[in-house]
Amino acid sequence: MNDGVVFWADGTSASVLACSVTGCNGSPTTIAVLPFSSTGNDFVTALAVDATDVYFGTSTQVLRCPRGGCPGGATLLCSAAYVQGYQEIALDAAHVYFLSADATQILALAK
Repeated sequence: MNDGVVFWADGTSASVLACSVTGCNGSPTTIAVLPFSSTGNDFVTALAVDATDVYFGTSTQVLRCPRGGCPGGATLLCSAAYVQGYQEIALDAAHVYFLSADATQILALAK
């Protein structure tokens, strides 16, 4: 939860959703939908939110999207060669942190 809004990943539709804690009448806001690939939809495996953006990881990417949504697609921050699948994402005021592909390092990207 962040500022009265709950964010979560929906594995069925491979999407990131949001809803006010006071309710959204069964119609959450779609923040991002992951693209369909030749191997099927990727799934969100980690999620972190700050005051302006939602950061999320898949088994092959770390992405960013404004809290209001990104219908044109999320911004790719890092891809497969560097990302540990099923990673956690952590944030501070200036950086996004996640595990390296071999899980031996904590990597950081500037927001």
